[in-house]
Amino acid sequence: MKDTITWNSFNISTVDFV
Repeated sequence: MKDTITWNSFNISTVDFV
């Protein structure tokens, strides 16, 4: 999941799984 955070850095607001 940590590797997904790379491209999800901008979409983190939507995912907010961190």
